[in-house]
Amino acid sequence: MKFRFFLLFSFSLFAITQLSGQSVPATIRYTASKIYTADTNFSVAEAIVVEGSKIRFVGSTKIADSIYPQATRMDYPGKYIYPSFIDAHTHLLGYSKNQTQANLFGCKSVKAIIKKLKTYDKTNQQRWIIGRGWDQNLWQKSGKTKTMMSPNDFYALNRAFPNKPVCVSRVDGHAVWLNAAAIRELGLEKIANSPNEMGLEYQTSSKSAPVIFFVPMLEGGEWENHRGSFTGVCIDKCSDWIQSRIPELPFSVWEKSFYSSISECHKYGITGIMEAGLDRNDLTLLSRLYQADKVNLRIFALRAGNEQGIGDMLNTGIGAGDEFSIRGVKLYLDGALGSRGALLKHEYCDHPGHHGLQVMSEMEFLKVCYAMSQKNIQVAVHAIGDSANAIAIRVFHKLLPYRNDLRWRIEHAQVVDRNDLEKLKGKNVIASVQPTHATSDAPWAADRLCGGPQARLAGAYAYKSLMATGSIMALGTDFPVESMNPMGTFVAATLRKDLNGKLKQPFLPQQALSPEETLWGMTLWAAYASFADPITGSLEPEKSADMIIMDTDIIETARVLQRNPTKSIKKLTQSKVITTIYQGKTVY
Repeated sequence: MKFRFFLLFSFSLFAITQLSGQSVPATIRYTASKIYTADTNFSVAEAIVVEGSKIRFVGSTKIADSIYPQATRMDYPGKYIYPSFIDAHTHLLGYSKNQTQANLFGCKSVKAIIKKLKTYDKTNQQRWIIGRGWDQNLWQKSGKTKTMMSPNDFYALNRAFPNKPVCVSRVDGHAVWLNAAAIRELGLEKIANSPNEMGLEYQTSSKSAPVIFFVPMLEGGEWENHRGSFTGVCIDKCSDWIQSRIPELPFSVWEKSFYSSISECHKYGITGIMEAGLDRNDLTLLSRLYQADKVNLRIFALRAGNEQGIGDMLNTGIGAGDEFSIRGVKLYLDGALGSRGALLKHEYCDHPGHHGLQVMSEMEFLKVCYAMSQKNIQVAVHAIGDSANAIAIRVFHKLLPYRNDLRWRIEHAQVVDRNDLEKLKGKNVIASVQPTHATSDAPWAADRLCGGPQARLAGAYAYKSLMATGSIMALGTDFPVESMNPMGTFVAATLRKDLNGKLKQPFLPQQALSPEETLWGMTLWAAYASFADPITGSLEPEKSADMIIMDTDIIETARVLQRNPTKSIKKLTQSKVITTIYQGKTVY
Protein backbone atom coordinates (compact mmCIF):
# COMPACT_ATOMS: atom_id res chain seq x y z
CA MET A 1 0.00 0.00 0.00
CA LYS A 2 2.80 2.36 0.87
CA PHE A 3 4.41 1.68 -2.48
CA ARG A 4 1.12 2.29 -4.27
CA PHE A 5 0.62 5.54 -2.35
CA PHE A 6 4.14 6.61 -3.19
CA LEU A 7 3.49 5.98 -6.88
CA LEU A 8 0.27 8.01 -6.79
CA PHE A 9 1.97 10.81 -4.85
CA SER A 10 4.93 10.83 -7.25
CA PHE A 11 2.63 10.98 -10.27
CA SER A 12 0.60 13.83 -8.74
CA LEU A 13 3.77 15.73 -7.89
CA PHE A 14 5.06 15.24 -11.45
CA ALA A 15 1.75 16.51 -12.88
CA ILE A 16 1.81 19.59 -10.64
CA THR A 17 5.44 20.26 -11.58
CA GLN A 18 4.60 19.99 -15.26
CA LEU A 19 1.62 22.31 -14.95
CA SER A 20 3.62 24.87 -13.00
CA GLY A 21 6.19 24.85 -15.80
CA GLN A 22 3.59 25.79 -18.39
CA SER A 23 3.40 29.46 -19.27
CA VAL A 24 0.25 31.22 -18.11
CA PRO A 25 -1.22 33.52 -20.79
CA ALA A 26 -0.09 37.07 -20.19
CA THR A 27 -2.79 39.56 -19.26
CA ILE A 28 -2.25 43.07 -20.59
CA ARG A 29 -4.41 46.14 -20.06
CA TYR A 30 -4.10 48.71 -22.86
CA THR A 31 -5.27 52.31 -22.71
CA ALA A 32 -5.14 55.09 -25.28
CA SER A 33 -6.70 58.50 -25.91
CA LYS A 34 -9.48 56.62 -27.71
CA ILE A 35 -10.15 53.01 -28.56
CA TYR A 36 -12.38 52.63 -31.61
CA THR A 37 -13.91 49.17 -31.29
CA ALA A 38 -15.64 49.17 -34.73
CA ASP A 39 -18.44 47.06 -33.23
CA THR A 40 -21.94 47.42 -34.66
CA ASN A 41 -22.58 50.45 -32.41
CA PHE A 42 -19.22 52.02 -33.29
CA SER A 43 -18.43 52.19 -29.57
CA VAL A 44 -15.47 54.09 -28.18
CA ALA A 45 -13.69 52.76 -25.08
CA GLU A 46 -10.91 53.78 -22.67
CA ALA A 47 -9.32 50.41 -22.01
CA ILE A 48 -9.00 46.94 -23.45
CA VAL A 49 -7.76 43.83 -21.64
CA VAL A 50 -6.06 41.04 -23.58
CA GLU A 51 -5.36 37.62 -22.11
CA GLY A 52 -3.14 35.49 -24.34
CA SER A 53 -4.62 35.72 -27.84
CA LYS A 54 -8.11 36.84 -26.77
CA ILE A 55 -9.80 40.08 -25.80
CA ARG A 56 -11.39 39.70 -22.35
CA PHE A 57 -12.68 43.19 -21.59
CA VAL A 58 -13.45 46.46 -23.37
CA GLY A 59 -14.67 49.47 -21.43
CA SER A 60 -13.54 51.98 -18.84
CA THR A 61 -10.05 52.04 -17.34
CA LYS A 62 -11.44 52.07 -13.79
CA ILE A 63 -13.43 48.86 -14.28
CA ALA A 64 -10.60 47.17 -16.19
CA ASP A 65 -8.17 47.84 -13.34
CA SER A 66 -10.64 46.60 -10.73
CA ILE A 67 -11.28 43.31 -12.55
CA TYR A 68 -7.68 42.74 -13.65
CA PRO A 69 -5.50 44.37 -10.96
CA GLN A 70 -2.48 42.18 -11.78
CA ALA A 71 -2.54 42.91 -15.53
CA THR A 72 0.52 44.45 -17.15
CA ARG A 73 -0.33 48.04 -18.02
CA MET A 74 0.41 49.42 -21.46
CA ASP A 75 -0.62 53.08 -21.73
CA TYR A 76 -0.57 55.07 -24.97
CA PRO A 77 -1.52 58.68 -24.18
CA GLY A 78 -2.02 60.71 -27.34
CA LYS A 79 -2.37 57.52 -29.41
CA TYR A 80 -5.38 55.66 -30.80
CA ILE A 81 -6.31 51.98 -30.92
CA TYR A 82 -8.34 50.38 -33.73
CA PRO A 83 -9.01 46.84 -34.90
CA SER A 84 -6.25 45.80 -37.28
CA PHE A 85 -7.08 46.20 -40.96
CA ILE A 86 -8.44 43.48 -43.21
CA ASP A 87 -7.77 44.01 -46.92
CA ALA A 88 -10.85 42.62 -48.66
CA HIS A 89 -9.24 42.08 -52.09
CA THR A 90 -5.56 41.29 -52.63
CA HIS A 91 -3.09 39.17 -54.58
CA LEU A 92 -0.44 38.50 -51.94
CA LEU A 93 1.18 35.58 -53.77
CA GLY A 94 1.35 37.55 -57.00
CA TYR A 95 2.73 40.54 -55.09
CA SER A 96 5.42 38.33 -53.57
CA LYS A 97 6.40 36.87 -56.94
CA ASN A 98 6.53 40.37 -58.41
CA GLN A 99 9.29 41.29 -55.96
CA THR A 100 11.62 38.93 -57.84
CA GLN A 101 10.55 40.18 -61.29
CA ALA A 102 10.88 43.37 -63.30
CA ASN A 103 9.05 46.29 -61.66
CA LEU A 104 7.48 48.48 -64.36
CA PHE A 105 5.11 50.49 -62.15
CA GLY A 106 5.21 54.21 -62.90
CA CYS A 107 7.04 53.95 -66.25
CA LYS A 108 5.97 56.94 -68.34
CA SER A 109 7.08 55.68 -71.75
CA VAL A 110 7.89 52.50 -73.65
CA LYS A 111 11.50 53.64 -73.64
CA ALA A 112 11.42 53.69 -69.82
CA ILE A 113 9.95 50.17 -69.78
CA ILE A 114 12.72 48.80 -71.97
CA LYS A 115 15.39 50.56 -69.91
CA LYS A 116 14.04 48.96 -66.73
CA LEU A 117 13.89 45.55 -68.40
CA LYS A 118 17.52 45.84 -69.49
CA THR A 119 18.60 46.79 -65.97
CA TYR A 120 16.63 43.88 -64.53
CA ASP A 121 18.05 41.42 -67.05
CA LYS A 122 21.61 42.07 -65.86
CA THR A 123 20.84 40.11 -62.70
CA ASN A 124 17.98 37.91 -63.92
CA GLN A 125 18.88 34.22 -63.73
CA GLN A 126 15.64 32.92 -65.27
CA ARG A 127 15.06 31.78 -68.86
CA TRP A 128 12.31 34.39 -69.31
CA ILE A 129 12.06 38.08 -68.47
CA ILE A 130 8.83 38.46 -66.52
CA GLY A 131 7.54 41.74 -65.10
CA ARG A 132 4.47 43.77 -64.21
CA GLY A 133 3.22 47.31 -63.90
CA TRP A 134 3.18 49.06 -67.30
CA ASP A 135 0.25 51.40 -67.92
CA GLN A 136 -0.19 53.04 -71.29
CA ASN A 137 -2.47 55.68 -69.72
CA LEU A 138 0.68 57.30 -68.31
CA TRP A 139 2.01 58.22 -71.75
CA GLN A 140 -0.83 58.01 -74.25
CA LYS A 141 -3.33 60.77 -74.83
CA SER A 142 -6.82 59.27 -74.63
CA GLY A 143 -8.89 59.33 -77.82
CA LYS A 144 -5.86 59.29 -80.15
CA THR A 145 -4.71 55.69 -79.71
CA LYS A 146 -7.09 52.73 -79.74
CA THR A 147 -4.35 50.15 -79.13
CA MET A 148 -2.29 49.92 -75.97
CA MET A 149 0.95 49.43 -77.89
CA SER A 150 1.95 50.30 -81.44
CA PRO A 151 3.96 48.27 -83.99
CA ASN A 152 6.89 50.63 -83.31
CA ASP A 153 6.72 49.73 -79.61
CA PHE A 154 6.83 46.04 -80.57
CA TYR A 155 9.83 46.65 -82.84
CA ALA A 156 11.66 48.43 -80.00
CA LEU A 157 11.05 45.52 -77.62
CA ASN A 158 12.36 43.06 -80.23
CA ARG A 159 15.49 45.15 -80.85
CA ALA A 160 16.22 45.22 -77.13
CA PHE A 161 15.62 41.49 -76.67
CA PRO A 162 15.99 39.65 -79.99
CA ASN A 163 16.56 36.22 -78.43
CA LYS A 164 15.32 36.27 -74.84
CA PRO A 165 11.55 35.82 -74.31
CA VAL A 166 9.76 38.70 -72.59
CA CYS A 167 6.27 38.67 -71.04
CA VAL A 168 5.28 41.69 -68.95
CA SER A 169 1.84 42.28 -67.41
CA ARG A 170 -0.12 45.49 -67.41
CA VAL A 171 -0.67 47.17 -64.03
CA ASP A 172 -4.13 45.57 -63.63
CA GLY A 173 -2.98 42.08 -64.66
CA HIS A 174 -5.55 41.93 -67.47
CA ALA A 175 -3.08 42.19 -70.36
CA VAL A 176 0.45 41.06 -71.17
CA TRP A 177 2.99 42.33 -73.68
CA LEU A 178 5.15 39.77 -75.52
CA ASN A 179 8.12 39.98 -77.82
CA ALA A 180 8.82 37.85 -80.90
CA ALA A 181 11.23 35.61 -78.96
CA ALA A 182 8.38 34.73 -76.57
CA ILE A 183 6.16 33.78 -79.50
CA ARG A 184 8.88 31.48 -80.80
CA GLU A 185 9.61 30.05 -77.33
CA LEU A 186 5.93 29.14 -76.92
CA GLY A 187 6.03 27.21 -80.19
CA LEU A 188 3.28 29.26 -81.81
CA GLU A 189 4.99 29.53 -85.22
CA LYS A 190 3.49 26.33 -86.60
CA ILE A 191 0.90 25.23 -89.11
CA ALA A 192 -2.62 25.54 -87.75
CA ASN A 193 -3.99 22.14 -86.77
CA SER A 194 -7.40 23.14 -85.44
CA PRO A 195 -10.39 24.95 -86.94
CA ASN A 196 -10.51 26.93 -83.68
CA GLU A 197 -7.09 28.46 -84.29
CA MET A 198 -6.45 31.72 -86.08
CA GLY A 199 -3.39 33.05 -87.82
CA LEU A 200 -1.82 36.30 -86.67
CA GLU A 201 0.82 38.31 -88.49
CA TYR A 202 3.69 40.20 -86.97
CA GLN A 203 6.95 41.83 -88.00
CA THR A 204 10.03 41.87 -85.77
CA SER A 205 10.99 45.23 -87.29
CA SER A 206 9.68 47.68 -89.85
CA LYS A 207 11.92 46.15 -92.51
CA SER A 208 11.46 42.44 -91.75
CA ALA A 209 9.17 40.08 -93.61
CA PRO A 210 5.81 39.29 -91.98
CA VAL A 211 5.68 36.13 -89.87
CA ILE A 212 2.51 34.11 -89.31
CA PHE A 213 1.79 32.35 -86.00
CA PHE A 214 -1.30 30.57 -84.73
CA VAL A 215 -3.32 31.04 -81.56
CA PRO A 216 -6.75 29.87 -80.34
CA MET A 217 -9.83 31.97 -80.98
CA LEU A 218 -10.95 32.80 -77.45
CA GLU A 219 -14.24 34.40 -76.45
CA GLY A 220 -13.54 37.10 -73.88
CA GLY A 221 -10.03 37.76 -75.13
CA GLU A 222 -8.25 39.89 -77.71
CA TRP A 223 -4.99 39.61 -79.65
CA GLU A 224 -4.34 43.29 -80.16
CA ASN A 225 -3.37 44.36 -83.66
CA HIS A 226 -2.76 47.62 -85.48
CA ARG A 227 -3.81 47.56 -89.14
CA GLY A 228 -3.52 43.80 -89.22
CA SER A 229 -0.14 43.59 -87.45
CA PHE A 230 0.13 42.10 -83.93
CA THR A 231 1.41 44.58 -81.35
CA GLY A 232 2.45 41.92 -78.85
CA VAL A 233 -0.43 42.70 -76.46
CA CYS A 234 -2.79 39.91 -75.32
CA ILE A 235 -5.89 40.90 -73.33
CA ASP A 236 -7.95 39.03 -70.73
CA LYS A 237 -8.57 35.38 -71.78
CA CYS A 238 -5.77 35.60 -74.35
CA SER A 239 -3.48 36.89 -71.61
CA ASP A 240 -4.55 34.02 -69.34
CA TRP A 241 -3.83 31.51 -72.12
CA ILE A 242 -0.33 32.90 -72.66
CA GLN A 243 0.52 33.05 -68.95
CA SER A 244 -0.63 29.47 -68.38
CA ARG A 245 2.12 28.37 -70.76
CA ILE A 246 4.97 30.28 -69.15
CA PRO A 247 7.11 28.31 -66.67
CA GLU A 248 5.97 28.78 -63.06
CA LEU A 249 8.47 30.32 -60.64
CA PRO A 250 9.42 27.78 -57.93
CA PHE A 251 8.63 28.86 -54.36
CA SER A 252 12.34 28.82 -53.52
CA VAL A 253 12.78 31.85 -55.83
CA TRP A 254 10.13 33.99 -54.13
CA GLU A 255 9.97 32.47 -50.63
CA LYS A 256 11.95 35.31 -49.04
CA SER A 257 9.76 37.96 -50.65
CA PHE A 258 6.62 36.10 -49.48
CA TYR A 259 7.62 36.46 -45.84
CA SER A 260 8.80 40.05 -46.33
CA SER A 261 5.41 40.84 -47.94
CA ILE A 262 3.67 39.55 -44.81
CA SER A 263 5.95 41.77 -42.72
CA GLU A 264 4.98 44.68 -44.96
CA CYS A 265 1.31 43.91 -44.26
CA HIS A 266 2.05 44.10 -40.54
CA LYS A 267 3.85 47.43 -41.02
CA TYR A 268 0.62 48.85 -42.46
CA GLY A 269 -1.55 47.31 -39.74
CA ILE A 270 -2.96 44.50 -41.90
CA THR A 271 -3.48 41.12 -40.21
CA GLY A 272 -6.06 39.64 -42.59
CA ILE A 273 -6.56 39.52 -46.35
CA MET A 274 -8.94 38.10 -48.92
CA GLU A 275 -6.73 36.42 -51.54
CA ALA A 276 -8.76 36.83 -54.73
CA GLY A 277 -8.37 33.71 -56.86
CA LEU A 278 -5.84 30.94 -56.18
CA ASP A 279 -5.19 27.75 -58.11
CA ARG A 280 -4.68 24.28 -56.65
CA ASN A 281 -0.89 24.59 -56.44
CA ASP A 282 -1.15 27.90 -54.55
CA LEU A 283 -3.57 26.43 -52.03
CA THR A 284 -1.46 23.32 -51.53
CA LEU A 285 1.55 25.54 -50.84
CA LEU A 286 -0.34 27.72 -48.35
CA SER A 287 -1.80 24.69 -46.60
CA ARG A 288 1.70 23.27 -46.13
CA LEU A 289 3.02 26.59 -44.80
CA TYR A 290 0.15 26.94 -42.32
CA GLN A 291 0.67 23.40 -41.08
CA ALA A 292 4.31 24.30 -40.45
CA ASP A 293 3.15 27.46 -38.60
CA LYS A 294 5.04 29.72 -41.01
CA VAL A 295 2.29 32.19 -41.97
CA ASN A 296 1.57 34.96 -39.47
CA LEU A 297 -1.49 36.33 -41.26
CA ARG A 298 -5.14 35.44 -41.78
CA ILE A 299 -5.80 34.50 -45.40
CA PHE A 300 -9.36 34.06 -46.62
CA ALA A 301 -8.90 32.47 -50.03
CA LEU A 302 -11.11 32.34 -53.10
CA ARG A 303 -10.55 29.56 -55.61
CA ALA A 304 -9.70 30.63 -59.16
CA GLY A 305 -12.85 30.33 -61.25
CA ASN A 306 -11.37 28.11 -63.95
CA GLU A 307 -12.62 24.61 -64.74
CA GLN A 308 -10.32 22.99 -62.18
CA GLY A 309 -11.20 25.47 -59.43
CA ILE A 310 -14.94 25.22 -59.98
CA GLY A 311 -14.72 21.43 -60.01
CA ASP A 312 -12.64 21.30 -56.84
CA MET A 313 -15.05 23.57 -54.94
CA LEU A 314 -18.10 21.54 -55.98
CA ASN A 315 -16.38 18.25 -55.11
CA THR A 316 -14.70 19.17 -51.83
CA GLY A 317 -16.77 22.13 -50.58
CA ILE A 318 -15.50 24.82 -48.23
CA GLY A 319 -12.55 24.57 -45.89
CA ALA A 320 -12.92 26.86 -42.89
CA GLY A 321 -10.22 27.61 -40.34
CA ASP A 322 -9.56 30.59 -38.08
CA GLU A 323 -6.41 31.61 -39.95
CA PHE A 324 -6.77 29.98 -43.36
CA SER A 325 -10.06 29.32 -45.11
CA ILE A 326 -11.37 28.55 -48.58
CA ARG A 327 -15.06 29.40 -48.70
CA GLY A 328 -15.67 30.63 -52.20
CA VAL A 329 -14.82 30.86 -55.87
CA LYS A 330 -13.90 33.93 -57.92
CA LEU A 331 -15.51 34.21 -61.35
CA TYR A 332 -14.88 36.78 -64.08
CA LEU A 333 -17.49 38.50 -66.24
CA ASP A 334 -15.26 41.10 -67.92
CA GLY A 335 -11.84 42.77 -67.96
CA ALA A 336 -10.55 46.13 -66.71
CA LEU A 337 -11.47 49.68 -67.66
CA GLY A 338 -7.84 50.74 -68.08
CA SER A 339 -7.24 48.14 -70.80
CA ARG A 340 -10.74 48.72 -72.27
CA GLY A 341 -11.78 45.20 -71.34
CA ALA A 342 -14.56 46.25 -68.95
CA LEU A 343 -17.91 45.32 -70.51
CA LEU A 344 -19.98 48.46 -71.10
CA LYS A 345 -23.59 48.89 -72.20
CA HIS A 346 -22.53 51.78 -74.44
CA GLU A 347 -19.38 52.04 -76.52
CA TYR A 348 -16.14 53.48 -75.20
CA CYS A 349 -16.04 57.12 -76.18
CA ASP A 350 -12.29 56.86 -76.84
CA HIS A 351 -12.77 53.64 -78.87
CA PRO A 352 -15.97 53.95 -80.98
CA GLY A 353 -17.74 50.67 -81.62
CA HIS A 354 -15.92 48.88 -78.78
CA HIS A 355 -17.90 47.67 -75.75
CA GLY A 356 -15.21 45.69 -73.93
CA LEU A 357 -14.89 41.94 -73.41
CA GLN A 358 -17.35 39.46 -71.94
CA VAL A 359 -15.23 36.78 -70.31
CA MET A 360 -18.10 34.46 -69.29
CA SER A 361 -21.53 34.14 -70.89
CA GLU A 362 -24.58 34.93 -68.77
CA MET A 363 -25.87 31.36 -69.15
CA GLU A 364 -22.57 29.84 -68.05
CA PHE A 365 -22.41 32.26 -65.13
CA LEU A 366 -25.96 31.36 -64.10
CA LYS A 367 -25.20 27.61 -64.20
CA VAL A 368 -22.05 27.94 -62.07
CA CYS A 369 -23.77 30.23 -59.55
CA TYR A 370 -26.71 27.84 -59.26
CA ALA A 371 -24.36 24.91 -58.61
CA MET A 372 -22.52 26.93 -55.95
CA SER A 373 -25.78 27.95 -54.27
CA GLN A 374 -26.74 24.29 -53.85
CA LYS A 375 -23.52 23.68 -51.89
CA ASN A 376 -23.67 26.95 -49.87
CA ILE A 377 -20.43 28.11 -51.52
CA GLN A 378 -19.65 31.81 -51.69
CA VAL A 379 -19.51 33.39 -55.15
CA ALA A 380 -17.34 36.44 -55.75
CA VAL A 381 -17.60 37.84 -59.25
CA HIS A 382 -15.26 40.30 -60.96
CA ALA A 383 -17.55 42.87 -62.62
CA ILE A 384 -16.26 46.30 -63.64
CA GLY A 385 -18.35 47.60 -66.54
CA ASP A 386 -22.05 48.46 -66.21
CA SER A 387 -23.01 45.63 -68.57
CA ALA A 388 -21.01 43.07 -66.53
CA ASN A 389 -22.54 44.38 -63.31
CA ALA A 390 -26.02 44.15 -64.85
CA ILE A 391 -25.38 40.45 -65.60
CA ALA A 392 -24.12 39.80 -62.07
CA ILE A 393 -27.06 41.60 -60.50
CA ARG A 394 -29.63 39.82 -62.73
CA VAL A 395 -28.25 36.39 -61.84
CA PHE A 396 -27.87 37.17 -58.13
CA HIS A 397 -31.39 38.61 -58.04
CA LYS A 398 -32.74 35.45 -59.66
CA LEU A 399 -30.93 32.93 -57.45
CA LEU A 400 -30.54 34.53 -54.03
CA PRO A 401 -33.36 34.29 -51.47
CA TYR A 402 -34.42 37.41 -49.62
CA ARG A 403 -32.14 38.12 -46.61
CA ASN A 404 -29.91 35.10 -47.28
CA ASP A 405 -26.54 34.49 -45.58
CA LEU A 406 -24.52 33.24 -48.54
CA ARG A 407 -22.58 36.55 -48.58
CA TRP A 408 -22.08 36.60 -52.34
CA ARG A 409 -19.84 39.43 -53.48
CA ILE A 410 -19.38 41.69 -56.49
CA GLU A 411 -15.68 42.45 -56.76
CA HIS A 412 -14.99 46.02 -57.94
CA ALA A 413 -18.61 47.02 -58.88
CA GLN A 414 -16.85 49.86 -60.64
CA VAL A 415 -19.50 51.14 -63.09
CA VAL A 416 -23.09 50.29 -62.16
CA ASP A 417 -26.24 51.52 -63.87
CA ARG A 418 -28.40 53.13 -61.19
CA ASN A 419 -31.46 51.30 -62.52
CA ASP A 420 -29.77 47.97 -61.80
CA LEU A 421 -29.00 48.89 -58.20
CA GLU A 422 -32.65 48.47 -57.15
CA LYS A 423 -32.43 44.71 -57.71
CA LEU A 424 -29.73 44.41 -55.04
CA LYS A 425 -32.00 45.54 -52.21
CA GLY A 426 -32.70 42.83 -49.68
CA LYS A 427 -30.39 40.29 -51.34
CA ASN A 428 -27.46 40.74 -48.93
CA VAL A 429 -25.00 41.12 -51.81
CA ILE A 430 -21.67 42.55 -50.68
CA ALA A 431 -20.00 45.20 -52.80
CA SER A 432 -16.25 44.59 -52.51
CA VAL A 433 -14.62 47.76 -53.80
CA GLN A 434 -11.19 49.36 -53.92
CA PRO A 435 -11.44 53.13 -53.31
CA THR A 436 -7.93 53.81 -54.65
CA HIS A 437 -9.10 52.56 -58.07
CA ALA A 438 -11.32 55.63 -58.19
CA THR A 439 -8.53 58.09 -57.47
CA SER A 440 -6.06 56.29 -59.77
CA ASP A 441 -8.56 56.20 -62.66
CA ALA A 442 -9.78 59.77 -62.13
CA PRO A 443 -7.50 61.38 -64.76
CA TRP A 444 -8.91 59.27 -67.62
CA ALA A 445 -12.15 57.60 -66.45
CA ALA A 446 -14.32 60.31 -68.02
CA ASP A 447 -12.58 59.74 -71.38
CA ARG A 448 -13.66 56.09 -71.34
CA LEU A 449 -17.20 56.71 -70.09
CA CYS A 450 -18.33 59.96 -71.70
CA GLY A 451 -20.35 58.17 -74.40
CA GLY A 452 -23.95 57.10 -73.85
CA PRO A 453 -26.21 58.59 -71.19
CA GLN A 454 -24.81 61.29 -68.96
CA ALA A 455 -25.61 59.14 -65.91
CA ARG A 456 -22.89 56.63 -66.78
CA LEU A 457 -20.02 58.46 -65.04
CA ALA A 458 -22.38 59.24 -62.16
CA GLY A 459 -22.73 55.49 -61.64
CA ALA A 460 -18.96 54.96 -61.57
CA TYR A 461 -17.08 54.36 -58.30
CA ALA A 462 -20.44 55.10 -56.66
CA TYR A 463 -19.83 53.80 -53.16
CA LYS A 464 -22.54 55.84 -51.45
CA SER A 465 -25.10 54.63 -54.01
CA LEU A 466 -24.02 51.03 -53.45
CA MET A 467 -24.39 51.49 -49.70
CA ALA A 468 -27.95 52.71 -50.25
CA THR A 469 -28.96 49.21 -51.37
CA GLY A 470 -28.84 48.25 -47.69
CA SER A 471 -25.80 46.03 -47.97
CA ILE A 472 -22.43 46.33 -46.30
CA MET A 473 -19.29 47.21 -48.20
CA ALA A 474 -15.91 45.46 -47.96
CA LEU A 475 -12.93 47.68 -48.78
CA GLY A 476 -9.59 46.56 -50.19
CA THR A 477 -6.65 47.69 -52.29
CA ASP A 478 -6.22 44.99 -54.98
CA PHE A 479 -2.48 45.18 -54.33
CA PRO A 480 -0.19 44.97 -56.32
CA VAL A 481 -2.51 46.87 -58.71
CA GLU A 482 -2.59 49.63 -56.09
CA SER A 483 -0.42 50.36 -53.05
CA MET A 484 -0.86 48.09 -50.05
CA ASN A 485 -1.09 51.08 -47.68
CA PRO A 486 -4.60 51.06 -46.13
CA MET A 487 -4.44 54.82 -45.55
CA GLY A 488 -4.79 55.18 -49.31
CA THR A 489 -8.10 53.34 -48.99
CA PHE A 490 -9.22 55.50 -46.07
CA VAL A 491 -8.36 58.80 -47.76
CA ALA A 492 -9.85 57.79 -51.12
CA ALA A 493 -13.09 56.58 -49.53
CA THR A 494 -13.67 59.53 -47.22
CA LEU A 495 -12.16 62.44 -49.16
CA ARG A 496 -12.06 61.04 -52.74
CA LYS A 497 -8.42 62.12 -52.99
CA ASP A 498 -5.11 60.27 -53.22
CA LEU A 499 -2.27 59.92 -50.70
CA ASN A 500 0.28 61.54 -53.02
CA GLY A 501 -1.70 64.72 -53.59
CA LYS A 502 -1.97 64.33 -57.36
CA LEU A 503 -5.72 65.04 -57.38
CA LYS A 504 -6.26 68.74 -56.75
CA GLN A 505 -10.03 68.28 -56.62
CA PRO A 506 -11.94 65.35 -55.08
CA PHE A 507 -13.20 62.85 -57.67
CA LEU A 508 -17.01 62.49 -57.61
CA PRO A 509 -17.11 63.73 -53.98
CA GLN A 510 -20.84 63.06 -53.61
CA GLN A 511 -19.97 59.34 -53.46
CA ALA A 512 -17.67 59.66 -50.42
CA LEU A 513 -18.25 57.34 -47.46
CA SER A 514 -18.40 58.49 -43.86
CA PRO A 515 -15.33 57.82 -41.66
CA GLU A 516 -17.39 55.26 -39.71
CA GLU A 517 -18.48 53.40 -42.85
CA THR A 518 -14.90 53.42 -44.11
CA LEU A 519 -13.43 51.97 -40.91
CA TRP A 520 -16.15 49.31 -40.82
CA GLY A 521 -15.38 48.48 -44.46
CA MET A 522 -11.72 47.97 -43.56
CA THR A 523 -12.41 45.92 -40.41
CA LEU A 524 -15.76 44.43 -39.34
CA TRP A 525 -17.45 44.41 -42.75
CA ALA A 526 -14.35 43.02 -44.45
CA ALA A 527 -14.36 40.24 -41.83
CA TYR A 528 -18.08 39.61 -42.39
CA ALA A 529 -17.50 39.37 -46.14
CA SER A 530 -15.15 36.45 -45.43
CA PHE A 531 -17.29 34.81 -42.70
CA ALA A 532 -14.64 35.81 -40.14
CA ASP A 533 -16.71 38.29 -38.10
CA PRO A 534 -17.12 35.90 -35.11
CA ILE A 535 -13.31 35.80 -34.86
CA THR A 536 -11.96 39.21 -35.82
CA GLY A 537 -12.83 42.60 -37.33
CA SER A 538 -13.84 44.45 -34.14
CA LEU A 539 -12.53 44.85 -30.60
CA GLU A 540 -15.02 42.84 -28.55
CA PRO A 541 -14.68 40.31 -25.72
CA GLU A 542 -13.77 36.76 -26.82
CA LYS A 543 -12.60 37.90 -30.25
CA SER A 544 -8.99 37.58 -31.32
CA ALA A 545 -6.73 40.36 -30.09
CA ASP A 546 -6.04 41.76 -33.58
CA MET A 547 -5.47 45.49 -33.20
CA ILE A 548 -3.28 48.44 -34.11
CA ILE A 549 -2.03 51.55 -32.36
CA MET A 550 -1.87 54.69 -34.51
CA ASP A 551 -0.49 58.18 -34.02
CA THR A 552 -3.64 59.90 -35.35
CA ASP A 553 -7.36 59.94 -34.64
CA ILE A 554 -8.19 59.18 -38.28
CA ILE A 555 -11.95 59.16 -37.60
CA GLU A 556 -12.16 62.64 -36.09
CA THR A 557 -9.57 64.02 -38.55
CA ALA A 558 -11.62 62.76 -41.51
CA ARG A 559 -14.83 64.20 -40.02
CA VAL A 560 -13.20 67.62 -39.79
CA LEU A 561 -11.86 67.42 -43.35
CA GLN A 562 -15.24 66.40 -44.74
CA ARG A 563 -16.74 69.49 -43.13
CA ASN A 564 -13.81 71.69 -44.29
CA PRO A 565 -12.72 70.37 -47.72
CA THR A 566 -10.25 73.22 -48.29
CA LYS A 567 -8.08 72.27 -45.29
CA SER A 568 -4.79 70.45 -45.79
CA ILE A 569 -5.15 66.68 -45.67
CA LYS A 570 -1.50 66.02 -44.73
CA LYS A 571 -2.32 65.06 -41.15
CA LEU A 572 -4.48 62.22 -42.46
CA THR A 573 -2.26 61.14 -45.36
CA GLN A 574 0.80 61.01 -43.09
CA SER A 575 -0.91 58.95 -40.35
CA LYS A 576 1.19 56.00 -39.24
CA VAL A 577 0.70 52.65 -37.57
CA ILE A 578 2.99 52.49 -34.51
CA THR A 579 2.26 48.94 -33.39
CA THR A 580 0.42 45.95 -34.89
CA ILE A 581 -0.83 43.19 -32.59
CA TYR A 582 -2.00 39.88 -34.04
CA GLN A 583 -3.56 37.22 -31.80
CA GLY A 584 -2.22 39.10 -28.80
CA LYS A 585 1.37 39.18 -30.04
CA THR A 586 3.20 42.25 -31.29
CA VAL A 587 4.18 41.59 -34.92
CA TYR A 588 5.23 45.16 -35.76
